Amino acid sequence: MASDKLAHNMTLLCAFIVFSMIFIPFHIDKNYLNEESNKMEQLGGDGSIEEQCSAITFEDIFEYTEAEFHFNINDDWETADVSATAWINWTMADVVRERLDNYLGEIFPSGGDGWLSTDERDAVMGIAADCIEHTLTRIGIRDGPAHRGGIGVDWRNTTWESNSIDVSELNGIPSRHSEIRDCESWNPGNQCYEVPVLPSNDRDCDTDIDSSIGADECRFMLFLNSTMILSGVSNPDSFSIVINASNMSNAELEFNFPPVSGLRLDMWEECENRYLGEDISSSQNTESPLRGSCVGDGSSNFTLEENEDGSISYTIYPNSYRSNWPNGEDIFADFTTAPIPVDNPPIWTEKAPNNNSWLPHSSMPSTYDGEIMWANWNQISSWFDDESGVSNLNIICISSTSETIWQNSDRSFWTTVSPFLYEITCEGIDLSGQTSGNRTWNFGSPVALSTPEQLLQDPHPIFIQISDYWPPLMISIALVQAGPPSFTQFSMESSGFVNMSSIGMIPGPVKVVLLIEGENINQLISEYDLGIIKESTPPSISVIESYWVDSKWSARGQFSDPDGEDVSFFLFIGGSEMGEILVSGNSWRTPSLNFELWPEGEHDVIIKGCDSSSKCFEVSLVVNNTHLYVEEQEVIVTDTKQENSIPSVGMLTTVLSSAGALMYTRRRE
Repeated sequence: MASDKLAHNMTLLCAFIVFSMIFIPFHIDKNYLNEESNKMEQLGGDGSIEEQCSAITFEDIFEYTEAEFHFNINDDWETADVSATAWINWTMADVVRERLDNYLGEIFPSGGDGWLSTDERDAVMGIAADCIEHTLTRIGIRDGPAHRGGIGVDWRNTTWESNSIDVSELNGIPSRHSEIRDCESWNPGNQCYEVPVLPSNDRDCDTDIDSSIGADECRFMLFLNSTMILSGVSNPDSFSIVINASNMSNAELEFNFPPVSGLRLDMWEECENRYLGEDISSSQNTESPLRGSCVGDGSSNFTLEENEDGSISYTIYPNSYRSNWPNGEDIFADFTTAPIPVDNPPIWTEKAPNNNSWLPHSSMPSTYDGEIMWANWNQISSWFDDESGVSNLNIICISSTSETIWQNSDRSFWTTVSPFLYEITCEGIDLSGQTSGNRTWNFGSPVALSTPEQLLQDPHPIFIQISDYWPPLMISIALVQAGPPSFTQFSMESSGFVNMSSIGMIPGPVKVVLLIEGENINQLISEYDLGIIKESTPPSISVIESYWVDSKWSARGQFSDPDGEDVSFFLFIGGSEMGEILVSGNSWRTPSLNFELWPEGEHDVIIKGCDSSSKCFEVSLVVNNTHLYVEEQEVIVTDTKQENSIPSVGMLTTVLSSAGALMYTRRRE
């Protein structure tokens, strides 16, 4: 009986794993809300159900049309009672049933037949609770001074209490379906009935409902009740709560906090475009934002209600559609009992460029007729500080000349590129009209880079043209292909050449990284493509020896590639590719070649080596197999001397035969 029960449970687990794979987007967020980089083989790989379910969310398992979640935080701030209702309507319900049936066809005899039974439904719902227990809650809550995370901070600090998950459904198998029929239950004594996966055209899933009213008779509902454990709040006088709203739409999340005297919402932020894809580059927003600097698109919103007992109900309405992927969304809310701060003017921070400092940009003269982003929002948001948040400031920048300056929807600042040096003046204005005051900077391109050689030399010459009117520059340059740059520093007051070592470069494109510093000069790091190519050098191949063993010939030698590339070998005999060269370390050898298989004479043997860049080198050997077609001479010595006698006729014949053997060499046919 125990073995039968174990086998039955394993079957149910497999059913749920396959069912869940219908909805799971196979990715893992690489970001400040999910800092683990280990990708789970989610629901279908090896490991326990905890390992397979711990990197997904409720929405990954059940894709719903609309859902409501209620979190009632208990007085001790250690747990919250959670209830949820999800609606799966119209064709979305049809798709769920159809996918479930298709995948169950690989597991259950009754699966994949176009019908869903109550037994199949119960199997999935039973294991769903076990999986949800280990899923991500999407919710983080931490007390203390408000912040947005950073190194060493993991917002995923809420979990589901063990054995607290209860999942149920309504109308998953409509009991009044017009085509309902009985079925044989897996458990004898249980009543089993089933319905077609896809309803008829009139969608008559409930014979008690008049189709003329237009109700969705085939929809079904999911219910969840559980307990969530909070581990990040020891003092509720000040805390931040964050929702990972990525791919979450048409949902409502209500948080009911216990009464805390003077508790108020200090700041609410919708943070868009956190990049969630696998191919993250340095240009994408993967770092924690500064508090008050988030830029939202207004797709999500919230309400705040004070209840009669003095408690607060905070409700969030996220609306981040799956079509936004791989851009995510996070929603932060800071609560505190501290007094409302005084509305002071915004101020410049220490990270802002000093007044009258120099702002270099990296555009080359060939791009002077284009446009350039001279400050992104991450930079700009670090230049100001205001109690209402930098994202609420109106930041205005103008130029001293006719160059146009504008701000994009992502709040980055752009300008038309000019060969001339000009001034940019900026200020921040808060909601009350108070200003930070102006700061003015000198803006332009301090240098231009070029090279007279497109093929990489060692050392390689780079010409640095210094622009007029700039103060003394400290210039550092590096040649790069992959990995961090290793700079060589130059102090230059006029234009000229610098020679860069190219040791260690491999065949392929070579970029130039430029670092500009100086007194009162804002640091600039930029990468340039000057069309420099490291050309591959063919490998070198040497022959140490060639030798015969009976009728078989072999050769061996050594090789090296100046660029460190892998070398592939080819063996040719008489122009035809033959056999395989054996390689070990930097040595090579041919296989043993039986030259009795080739005609008598001289044969050209070529050993050819090619590197990864298809640069090749070959050595030629001439193998003469004539000796294999010549038999060794056989010498027969016969004593013919007989004293005082005359040879008989038979003896004379023997002597003559021996002489013939000595004088005649027979050729092989």
